[in-house]
Amino acid sequence: MRKVVERELAEGWSARAVYDRHAAEFEGKLSYPQFVRYVRPLRAKEAGPRPVAEKAPLPTPAPEEPSAPDPKPLPFTFVRPRGSQCYRAAIDRGAVQLWMPRLLPAKEVEDRRLTFVQARDAILPEGRRVTPLGPFDRARVRLWLERMEAEFAPIASWLP
Repeated sequence: MRKVVERELAEGWSARAVYDRHAAEFEGKLSYPQFVRYVRPLRAKEAGPRPVAEKAPLPTPAPEEPSAPDPKPLPFTFVRPRGSQCYRAAIDRGAVQLWMPRLLPAKEVEDRRLTFVQARDAILPEGRRVTPLGPFDRARVRLWLERMEAEFAPIASWLP
């Protein structure tokens, strides 16, 4: 079985396609995430080093927060893109899925045409009459910036 899997992977089959093809043989023995952990080193050996651009982060929204109801919850909104072959292929190649936290005062920041640092620090752009964000929205922007920094920390070396 192992040689068959290795041969199919060498022929260019995706990990999902190989797993689906042999699902009956794997049933009860090996889940798909376990199979991917087994396959990833095999793929890395045969492919050699990859360019950094191959590992681009995939932007995704943060999980639902009870304080921020959304008219389209995560499962409905992102089921199609996350289930697509392109998405799976990118994940199989080592792409990193990131959860972007929701910024509640995003509309206020955008309407005022402020940068996030300006919004956080109540800095007004020169030459424009703009009301700064209130203290609660400024705190939300500060927390959002901290969460974004923490979320992007694993891939900080990839960013310019």
